[in-house]
Amino acid sequence: AGESVRLASYDFTTLETGEGTLVEPKPIIMVEGIFVLAIPEIRNGPSVDIFMDVDGEIRLARRVIRDVIRHERSDLGKEGYEDDINYYLDYVKKGFDRFVLPHKPTADFVVDASIAADTTVERTLEFLRGRGLVD
Repeated sequence: AGESVRLASYDFTTLETGEGTLVEPKPIIMVEGIFVLAIPEIRNGPSVDIFMDVDGEIRLARRVIRDVIRHERSDLGKEGYEDDINYYLDYVKKGFDRFVLPHKPTADFVVDASIAADTTVERTLEFLRGRGLVD
C-alpha cells in the first residue's frame, strides 16, 4: 500500500521475537522465506517469483549443521540425532513437498542454489536484468 512497515525479528538462540526493522516503501522489495510463495497475496501480487532450488540432501545437511551451530551441539553422530533426522523426514521434508515444492513450476525463475553462491547470484542478476528490474 506504499506505507512503511516494521518487520519483526526472531532470535533463534533465545527463541524470542524482537521489534525488528523498519522497511520503507521502495520500487522493488525483496521478500524471502521458505513458505513465501505459499502466501497467495505475495504469489499472485505484482511480483517476480524466484524459486531457490536446493537438493534435498544439501537441505538436510545444512539443517544439521545449522542446528549444531545454533544449539551449540557437538554430539553429531551420538545418541539423539536420530530424532532430528526422523523429524526432518517425517515433518520438514513432507511440509516442503506439500507447501513449497508445488510452487517451483509456477515460478518465473528457478535458480539452482546448490551451486556456488557467486554463480547463483550472477544467474539471478542476469534474469533480473533481462526483466529490466536491475541495472
